[in-house]
Order: sequence, then C-alpha cells, then structure tokens
Amino acid sequence: MKTLAEQTVLLPISVTKVYKLLSKIENYAGLLKAHTKDWTFEGDTCSFIYDGSTLTKLKMFESLKNEKVVLGTFGTNTVNFDMEFLMFKIDRKRTNFKIVIKADLNPIMASMASSSMEELKNDFIQGLKTTLGIESEEQ
Repeated sequence: MKTLAEQTVLLPISVTKVYKLLSKIENYAGLLKAHTKDWTFEGDTCSFIYDGSTLTKLKMFESLKNEKVVLGTFGTNTVNFDMEFLMFKIDRKRTNFKIVIKADLNPIMASMASSSMEELKNDFIQGLKTTLGIESEEQ
C-alpha cells in the first residue's frame, strides 16, 4: 500500500476525548461533512456519497484504546483506501494526532488520487478540530 496523504498535528485535548470521538463510526458524518451526504450506519460500517457522485463504504477494522483506529473501504468503491489514525498522549491535555491515508494503486492511479486524498485528509483534520471545539489555524 502506498501512502497518499499523511499529517501529524498537535491537539490541545486529551487522548481519551480524541479516541472516544474516532472509535465510533457514527461520528464520522460530522468529521467528513464538507464533501459528503446521505450517510447510513450499520454496526461498524457506514456508507455515504462523496463529492455528490461517489458511493463510499467504510468499515472499522481496528480500534486500540487511546492509541489507534483503522478504517478502510470494503465492497465496491471507486477507490479503495485505508485511513489510519494514531494518537500519542503527550500529557493530560495534549495529544499528537497522526492521520495516514493509504491505497493499493498503480503509480498512475496513485498520482490521480493523491490530490483527492490530500483534500480528504485536510477536511478530516478540520472536521476533527471543529468537532472537538479546537480553533484551527492555517495549515
């Protein structure tokens, strides 16, 4: 799998609050609302329309308390990808958060998808900060 987008940000909030938000797939509608609509949820899976035309289905594959959450596409999708969220406790009120988006694509498809995945990453980080009540500075 090739990394298409990756970023680490410092969040002035406890790792417990970050993990609690990310470990429930129903919270992702708020985190990804910039380009998505028509969300449905069922257990550890969800589906939605991305950018008005692309059906995307996500499943939670791994959840390690206060450390890691891994989501990925399943079934038929335009682009299959994984999103890995890593959380590192700095102290009681600060968390290093890392998002990594990977896909198993040939080099041509990877270059075509990388800008969309960068946009997804940026939207996700902004949604995370907004949902957690953190004011965002320019990235």
